[in-house]
Amino acid sequence: MEAVIGEAEKRGQTKQFLSAQVYAAPFYERLGFKITSEEFLEVGIPHVDMVRGASPLATTDLPTTAGLILTKFATCQADKLALSSLNDSQR
Repeated sequence: MEAVIGEAEKRGQTKQFLSAQVYAAPFYERLGFKITSEEFLEVGIPHVDMVRGASPLATTDLPTTAGLILTKFATCQADKLALSSLNDSQR
């Protein structure tokens, strides 16, 4: 995840946006993300929107398409990692 954040910043995206599954929000908070929305359902799973590297959102802070693709990929990878860690701890 740190590599993805570093790559985003290298490309000039100083604010990263993602939608996190609620159970994974603490993982992202440790990376500096802040929750910016109420809980909502995405494919029946509770999520929250999160942002890193920004104060409260302004209308000019909308993410770029490339940034959304990058953070969506990172979210999927981090969710898999968090789920894997959770499963390992339950064994």
